[in-house]
Amino acid sequence: MLKKYSIADFNISVDINKDDDFFYERLSAYESDFGCEADISFSLRRTSRTIKADYTNLQKIGADKYYCKVDGSDAIINFDPQKGKIIALTKFNLDYNHVDILSYDVSCDYDWEPTHFNHNLVGNAMNYVAAMHSSFVFHSSSLACSDGGVLFSAPSGTGKSTHTGLWLSEFDDVEIINDDTPIIRLNNDGNVDLCGTPWAGTTGINVNKIVPLRGIVFISRSDSNAIEKLSSQEALRLFFEAVLPPLNPRMHLAYLDTIKSIFMNVPIYSLRCNMLPEAALVAREGIFGRYK
Repeated sequence: MLKKYSIADFNISVDINKDDDFFYERLSAYESDFGCEADISFSLRRTSRTIKADYTNLQKIGADKYYCKVDGSDAIINFDPQKGKIIALTKFNLDYNHVDILSYDVSCDYDWEPTHFNHNLVGNAMNYVAAMHSSFVFHSSSLACSDGGVLFSAPSGTGKSTHTGLWLSEFDDVEIINDDTPIIRLNNDGNVDLCGTPWAGTTGINVNKIVPLRGIVFISRSDSNAIEKLSSQEALRLFFEAVLPPLNPRMHLAYLDTIKSIFMNVPIYSLRCNMLPEAALVAREGIFGRYK
């Protein structure tokens, strides 16, 4: 079944060989009836047969996850070392505007929901597709207020969601855009947008909305609250920690080009904060010069 979605202003088509109610439900707010050719297309196939791949240049990129070349194309393999089998093969075309995903029907051997697995595979592939189209899937909790959009990034467990929750409680004009993996996109006008996505971590909080991005904030815990701007050099390391590493040198160059444009247009901050309401007040005043 072919389904159409608009995510981060990308027209995306998804062709699935088996109905997937979980996937459809998670992406339902992003459905679109665009009549033009898709900017990005996914072909998602699920099989109960062993997945075989004639791969070269195997490089580990995560827990049981590998980058390689398959038939000359960039590819990602998800491998289960305990059962000694490939459980997913994701292939990208040269322009990273078409993605083929072949996933093993994990319900055959695992106590997993194959629909959850497939939803995550598409979300993971979007990290690399976005990177090749002037965008980033950015690990953060993000919000919009009347002044614009803000991203709060930090290592897991630091308190990103807690901090955005403080904004919700302290200000009456705040909405959470995505609580885990929004997209930052450099638009055609050279400005930077914060975009909701249907991949939102454990909370699942997300809305299909695009707002101008007015600040990127890296959080660290402290007994007191203080916010300051970071130089591009200081921000670069933190920025790379919030995105998946590039797969190859070509993608690395694309990263750097997009980051340069983002840093020219969006201020970057360091916020040292506790998790008391004052933290939200200090952050908003530091970013926008006023409480509301």
